[in-house]
Amino acid sequence: MTVSTSKPIRLGIVLLLGLLIVNGLLSYRAVRILRDRRADVRRIDDSQRTLEQLFSLVKDAETGQRGYIYTGDESYLAPYNAALPAIKTLSKQVDPAFDDTKAGSDLKDKLDRLIERKLNELADTIDMRKAGKTTEVRARVDSGVGKKLMDSIRSTISQLEAVQDKQMAQSVARQDEADSYLVATLAFASGTAFLFVLLFSAALGREARRAKELQEAEKLATTGRMAATVAHEINNPLEAATNLIYLASTAKDVPVPVHEILDLADRELARVAHMTKQTLGFYKSATSAEPVNIPSLLDEVVLLFDSKVQGKSLKVRKDYRPTAVLRANRGELFQVVTNIFSNAIDASYNAGIVCIGCSDEQGGVSITVDDEGVGIAKDVQEKMFQAFVTTKKDVGTGLGLWVSERLVAKHGGRITVQSQAAGRKGSSFKIWFPVAVSSKNDAAASSAG
Repeated sequence: MTVSTSKPIRLGIVLLLGLLIVNGLLSYRAVRILRDRRADVRRIDDSQRTLEQLFSLVKDAETGQRGYIYTGDESYLAPYNAALPAIKTLSKQVDPAFDDTKAGSDLKDKLDRLIERKLNELADTIDMRKAGKTTEVRARVDSGVGKKLMDSIRSTISQLEAVQDKQMAQSVARQDEADSYLVATLAFASGTAFLFVLLFSAALGREARRAKELQEAEKLATTGRMAATVAHEINNPLEAATNLIYLASTAKDVPVPVHEILDLADRELARVAHMTKQTLGFYKSATSAEPVNIPSLLDEVVLLFDSKVQGKSLKVRKDYRPTAVLRANRGELFQVVTNIFSNAIDASYNAGIVCIGCSDEQGGVSITVDDEGVGIAKDVQEKMFQAFVTTKKDVGTGLGLWVSERLVAKHGGRITVQSQAAGRKGSSFKIWFPVAVSSKNDAAASSAG
């Protein structure tokens, strides 16, 4: 389905997509930083363990040297011999791990030189002992040269570890910062994605409503064309029949009973002509507003359906209370009341009662139509003012209430309904119109009419 949306929604979707892309790039950068910082922490930790092992091996080498010097037993040289290759290997693995490369490198170079001097000092004393120079060897050991070298090695390692600790703290801080940044970008991405879903859902909903409106408009257009055709085809023979009745009624020597029958036939044909236009909801009348006497209008509606009322043996009760005079489109008000009253008759059981009334209410005029018929189901009530919704499967078009609701809204009014589908409780429709203009002149003109 192709989604056609309004310009603001399209711009919003494009903007959110752009934000998601930018957020994705920022999140990727945060992940890279987090990965690098974690790698730094692991590298520093490995380097510090290497320094500890290196110092331990140097001490092992010195222990073997001391044992051999004082005993002359070469078995004491085992730790020394084992430590030498390991010391050279670990020494190469020590990583300064510091942003200031020169400071770290200087300490690393110093440590290498001290270890080399220490190993040379150990080797020299061992060679001297092997050569039998016991006195010179002990004098060399007692001079403290070896101890000073070990102290310098220990101090240098401590300085290098301090440098690495500083770098470790910086890396951990950056790692925490990257963690927070990543959480923020993910939260922002989630929020942006949620807004994107909302906007896209709104676009889909808008498109669905638009498609539904287009379908209903097409139905209405089709119905309108059909109604125009039907009205045209029916009105032509009706006009001919009306003319024939007129000629017959104006002929000479027409008996009074026949004249009365012709008058009745003329009224019935006029009612048929009116119904062909208004039953489909396309009745057109004068568009200008005029004073409307509501009780008089209701009497005309009741009279119009007299034969239909008699056909179902219904009783019509009128409750006309004093009302203000409305300035409105009389034809449209007549059509609204006609639709509601006709529906009440259709819904009523035989020999039932239909009540129609009017009264002043809340700054306007209310018209009520009540019946004791079948009622309206709850699910139908929720959509009864939509086009093509009807419970009259054989005769209903589903346009009467739809047209009525729009005509009432056009006059600033409203239609409400109360109904129960169980038992003979029926339905109660109330049509309320605001009093736009009310004057003595309007009342006088209405009374004269």
